[in-house]
Amino acid sequence: MQETLGKAQAGASNVVRAGELLEEIAEGIASISDRNIQVASAAEEQSLVAEEIHRNVNDINALVIQVSAGAEQTAVTSRELARLAEQQQGLVGRFRVS
Repeated sequence: MQETLGKAQAGASNVVRAGELLEEIAEGIASISDRNIQVASAAEEQSLVAEEIHRNVNDINALVIQVSAGAEQTAVTSRELARLAEQQQGLVGRFRVS
């Protein structure tokens, strides 16, 4: 009888300890879950920032193309003006004031 009582008490102690360990495991799982949520949130935020950077780079690229086209047009116009100025100089050179 005494032996059975000792085994029952030992079994009860083991059950209590197992319950405590399960509680610690549950707390650890909750902590890991919270960290996973934080990591997921940070990853989503980084993804949004990366998308914004991508859009900004595309906008800058479009502006560079526009500026390049404008610079090319300015160069063409400058060459044409230089040609016209040279032509005008030639015409003015024909006239002499007596």
